[in-house]
Amino acid sequence: KRARTRFESWQLTRLMAAYERNKYPENTSLSVIANTTRLPPKVVRVWFQNRRCVEKKMSPSSAESIQRSSYRWPAMAEDTYRMIAVCFQRSWVTSSSRHTVGFETIP
Repeated sequence: KRARTRFESWQLTRLMAAYERNKYPENTSLSVIANTTRLPPKVVRVWFQNRRCVEKKMSPSSAESIQRSSYRWPAMAEDTYRMIAVCFQRSWVTSSSRHTVGFETIP
């Protein structure tokens, strides 16, 4: 199984700009987008497929608001990681011989 691709903000900006111009790019356009974003063409093709699916599942008003706003998925991911880290720190209580996690005790 292939590792998940982590997109940088500048790559997402370019992908979204290309998506707003054309939701169904041809192979030549995908190659150009792949070169400018420094991503493999297959990753770009799958990103477009996933983006179309996300837009299709959303209501028309929600899709328009996401297109107008900046594309902020990486920022949301950072907030999620930060929230998990805070919860993780609060849930671990160190004693002399064991760690307590929530209601379970791990020897």
